[in-house]
Amino acid sequence: MIMKNNILYVNSCVRPDSRTEELSKKLLDVLDGEITEVNLYRENILPLDEKGLKTEGESAAGAVT
Repeated sequence: MIMKNNILYVNSCVRPDSRTEELSKKLLDVLDGEITEVNLYRENILPLDEKGLKTEGESAAGAVT
């Protein structure tokens, strides 16, 4: 059984006519694998600060039984 590679493309291009994105897409076209794209500007990513670290820690502690 031949397994295809899983490729994660993290797209952080800001401009719609980005040359970097154009080159990335051309590279992805020739790679053999299942491509998953994550566009950082479409994700709801918030900065992590001390308050956020405490919240994450509390959530993780509550998940451990």
